[in-house]
Amino acid sequence: MISEVPIISIKSLWNEGLDRHQTVQQIHTAMQNIGFFYIVDHGVDEDLVQQMGYFPVGGELTSGYPDRKEGIYLGLEHSDDHPGVKNGWPTFGSNQWLENQQLNGFKDTYQEYINKLTNLAHLLMQAISEALQLPLNYFEERFTKDPTILFRIFNYPKHIWNGDEWGVREHTDYGFLTILKQDNSGGLQVKTRDHRWIDAPPVENSFVINIGDMLELWTHGLYRATPHRVRNQAPNDRISLPFFFDPSWESTLEPIPKEQLPQINQALIQIDSAINRWDGIQLEKLSANTTYGQHLFTKLSKIWLELLAQYIFNYKCDCK
Repeated sequence: MISEVPIISIKSLWNEGLDRHQTVQQIHTAMQNIGFFYIVDHGVDEDLVQQMGYFPVGGELTSGYPDRKEGIYLGLEHSDDHPGVKNGWPTFGSNQWLENQQLNGFKDTYQEYINKLTNLAHLLMQAISEALQLPLNYFEERFTKDPTILFRIFNYPKHIWNGDEWGVREHTDYGFLTILKQDNSGGLQVKTRDHRWIDAPPVENSFVINIGDMLELWTHGLYRATPHRVRNQAPNDRISLPFFFDPSWESTLEPIPKEQLPQINQALIQIDSAINRWDGIQLEKLSANTTYGQHLFTKLSKIWLELLAQYIFNYKCDCK
């Protein structure tokens, strides 16, 4: 029975002089058992993290209910000649930077931070490939050569708990990996495989890692996206910095061929994912011909109604 989120040192993943086998196995076990883990010895300078960190409270929806959080949404900087910009795809283009003297240098700090976390994500995906007995660069070559990157700076205001008010309600993430930096306020909760909620409290100099729906889909349920939620009960605001490392916009939802995944437990594959999922969606029935971009647009348009209104006339999504 899982009672806490495991902590894994990944020093061996970026230090070629160390044996990485034990670390890879620890990641594999955590992905199977709970889908969440902390990483330490990750190589990202804590001073850089501290330099990081708006949409209005209630401006984002989870399961149709307004969330009790506010934040800034950022992504990669794309030039005007990028195919995603030319095609008018959501999340592609230039970031809208805040004009504030107190934020001088933030753009450069952000770019350095994003580059380091992108490299960290590729490193973790290589470890996952190795754990699955796939070629080391399998995911990069097939799914993340041009990854979809979203970064958010969230503030969860302190508030009086009324029993049905959440910073963000139960949900799973859409893509591959989430790399989360949280402050010392606490409030993150993770749902175990036996349907218990456990806390994921802050751990010094760590990131929290969790897997998203696409990794569950592409591994046929060997790795499962874990529901999580947030409620801020601290006497202060809670700051959270999630980095979402997702598949390329044009990658399809076709899973990894089963014959390439010898570790698959056939009994696990046969479980109907809709039975236990928070949203009742059957991931295995998503069309293999649908692109991740189409899938993501459908998801985002449900939580940001303004996004749907903005793009509905110039972007066609054929998602089912």
